[in-house]
Amino acid sequence: MDTIEVAAFETRSLRLALTADADDLTQPSHPIELHITALDDPSIASISETRFLGPSGK
Repeated sequence: MDTIEVAAFETRSLRLALTADADDLTQPSHPIELHITALDDPSIASISETRFLGPSGK
């Protein structure tokens, strides 16, 4: 797991690379949840929903 430091009131844009087995891709778009938590205060957390776009499987 990577740690990314972001100061209070700062925003950061990141690119993520995900991989999936082509046999598991039954449709071209799959929901993904990103769980973000402050290391110094686990009560500060967020879940962000996004999509994994890939080719359709078999």
